[in-house]
This record gives sequence, C-alpha cells and structure tokens, in this order.
Amino acid sequence: MILPLNPIDQPEAKLNLSTYGRTASDREYVFAVPQPDRLGKRHQPLRHKVFLGIIEGELERAGCKIVQQKYVLQDSSKRGGGPGLKDGNLFAVMEVHLPGGALGGHGTYAWIVGARNSNGLDFSAGVRLGRGVICCSNLLFAGGEIAVIRRHTGSVGQDLEIRLREALAGITDHQARIEQRVQRLRSIEVSADRAKVLSVDAHLAGACAGNQIPRIYREFIEPSYEDFAAEPCNLWRWENALTHIAMKDVSPQLVDRRSVELERFMDTLVEA
Repeated sequence: MILPLNPIDQPEAKLNLSTYGRTASDREYVFAVPQPDRLGKRHQPLRHKVFLGIIEGELERAGCKIVQQKYVLQDSSKRGGGPGLKDGNLFAVMEVHLPGGALGGHGTYAWIVGARNSNGLDFSAGVRLGRGVICCSNLLFAGGEIAVIRRHTGSVGQDLEIRLREALAGITDHQARIEQRVQRLRSIEVSADRAKVLSVDAHLAGACAGNQIPRIYREFIEPSYEDFAAEPCNLWRWENALTHIAMKDVSPQLVDRRSVELERFMDTLVEA
C-alpha cells in the first residue's frame, strides 16, 4: 500500500539523510527501480517500492502520519568479481507524528523512521523508529526502541509486515519510555571538563571519529542552534552536540552504526 504524505499543522524536522557524495533520490525514481533478479537459491529480493509500501501501510495502521521522507540510492557492492547491482541499496528517513499528533517532548525532537534495504546482499532489510533532533538537522534514531531486521530470504516481505505491525502495537509505551529518557538526560549536569571526557569515551565506543572530538566539545560549549544554547549544560545538550558533528557528511551505513553505538554508550550513562 503506497500512501501520500500527510501534511499536518506541526513544525517539520529538518531531515538530513547523508548522501555521502550521492544525490538524494526522489520518490518517483525510487519507486521505479525494478524488481532485481535473485542472487542465489535462498535469496529473495524485495523491491524498494514494496519495502516502503509495507512501512507506510503499517505506520498508517498504527495511527501515525508521515510528514516528510528522504531517500538515497546507491549501487550495491561487487559480488564474485562482477558489477554491483545498480540502485541495489536504499536508505530512507521519514518524519512521523504519532497517534494524537504527538511530536515529541519539549518541541526539540521528532519521531524518525530509518529504513534500509539491500537487494545486493550488502545488509538485511531493516526499520528503526525513535527520536530525531529537529534543530540540529541531523539524523538520530534510538536503535533499541523499535527495530525490525530481516534477511532477504523466503517470505521477507510478509515477515517484515508482521513484525513491524507487532512492534508498532506498543508505540505509546515506546513514546513514554523515550520521554522519560530525555528527562533523565536533562537531569544529569555535564561540566566542560566532563564534556571532554565524554567525547573521548564516545569515540572509544565507536559513536564518533577521533578527529571530531574537538568540534564536539566546541559545539557543546557554543551550540550552533538557539534551542540548545538556551539548554543548561547537561547530558541532553552534550548528546545533541555529538550527533550534530558525528552524523554529518558520512555514509548512511556509518550513520546507522554510530547511532547504535551512541545509544549503547548513552545507556551506560543513564543507568549509572
């Protein structure tokens, strides 16, 4: 089921899907990518149009409204010495508003769906839903909140649909947990010295590059955006400084990996 976007009267997040030297693709082009051939006996490709249709259909079923979407296509890697599959990999981000029009706590983050699909066997089909910072114009979704991953075998499309439906059934509970998490981050004070240590530790955890540490620190001390400049020096402000620097101008795969590692790192701080 392919849905039109649903404009509603709330501010849109400035979605940023890193193109990493590639041109962002429009919806019409993505949906026109044909069904690829199978690459083995067990391989079951999933056309990008069908993949996105599953996500959009289940979001609508759960009462969510898609406000905007962005896509990037790239050729899959070479297999067996042959050419990679043209437009075999899809990366997408969507801003969604939850049932009841909930945008997110304090007007500082939106709900973001991150999705990826590879018909060239570079990675499994996957969908994640979590929070994304609005004023930083970066992609950040909490990997542990709603995550559905499925290899391209057998009934991949049907299984993704069922698993996503089951995951979205508890979306109200997920929202409440994230609200509590943000409140916890805001309650933890971070000094300038502590921010330096956190930035180094985040690099060691795989959430950012080593050469980004000085810029993360400067962003924490002097945020680029008014919303965070007005925020007290706390863990929420530091996390957003990191994502503003670490998620820019890198490949979608690296954004995905860093987001997961950052979430794990933040868990150790929140639970400490």
